[in-house]
Amino acid sequence: WQLLDQLRETQKHQRQYTIDYTADLAAQISLNMALNAQIALNLLPIVEQPQSADEQQALLRKLQQSLPELRSLALLSPSGKIISDSA
Repeated sequence: WQLLDQLRETQKHQRQYTIDYTADLAAQISLNMALNAQIALNLLPIVEQPQSADEQQALLRKLQQSLPELRSLALLSPSGKIISDSA
């Protein structure tokens, strides 16, 4: 009986550790995503949007210098509709 109790206690601790670790990891990912979003906002032009595919590709390359994992750049309308996508 003692071994079963010890097993249950170990499983309980392991479950709590997994929950805590997952929460910490989610918080870290969230912070990382927020940082990447802020980097992108700082690099994007404030008023003017790319007028051609070449300008959009140039902007994508500029963003990729600071965010190398960035694969494409999509321009959205105020309603969220995709205007253009570099992919």
